[in-house]
Amino acid sequence: MATYLITYDDGSTQKLTVDTLEYDGDQYIARTGGQITAYIRPLDVRSIIRTDEAVSS
Repeated sequence: MATYLITYDDGSTQKLTVDTLEYDGDQYIARTGGQITAYIRPLDVRSIIRTDEAVSS
């Protein structure tokens, strides 16, 4: 698992710990354990940075 720091256009931030974070052309899809855990609209996102915080399950 990896931790991502998402910064939104309004300046707010969110940490998201998931197995994968992929862009499908319309939105970002976060998955954990093969299940979708979040949908993130790219219009609201300023940046997504994978941090060095490794998380073991």
